[in-house]
Amino acid sequence: MLKWFFGLSIHLRIAIMIAPVFLIGGYGLADLWATKNNPEPAGKLKMLPMELIGRCDLATDCQVGNEALKVSLKYKPASKSELIRIELTPNDRIRGMEMSLVRGDQEEHIVIEPLRGETVWYGEFPPSVLDPKPNKIRLAVAQFGKVSYSEFPVQF
Repeated sequence: MLKWFFGLSIHLRIAIMIAPVFLIGGYGLADLWATKNNPEPAGKLKMLPMELIGRCDLATDCQVGNEALKVSLKYKPASKSELIRIELTPNDRIRGMEMSLVRGDQEEHIVIEPLRGETVWYGEFPPSVLDPKPNKIRLAVAQFGKVSYSEFPVQF
């Protein structure tokens, strides 16, 4: 078999070695061209409500959760004296968090960022946001494939 292969001209040997690469590449490109207008399948996202556990007083203790996730909220000293900090500690790994302070029909969005890896998250804001005092917090916590959400009364 090798004697036959090496007996061929150099051009035929190269063609025999390159033909499978062109065949596989051509098949892949034809598939891309044929399916370019097909929409991506929509992934299912679970929406899980969270409930307030007990009473929410940010100075002492505030917890919300469901069977899969619990989040603790608490006042902590801020990076600057003119700011207020709320630290949020989930009991599981999360991808991100959103929080809003709600008073009546007004909503004030608070930027939440990770503090130490993904174990503690925090939001800092000026005290003017608490004037007049909001009466509810809206919280959404994103994990892989699911979002947990809650709106609960709070005492500042």
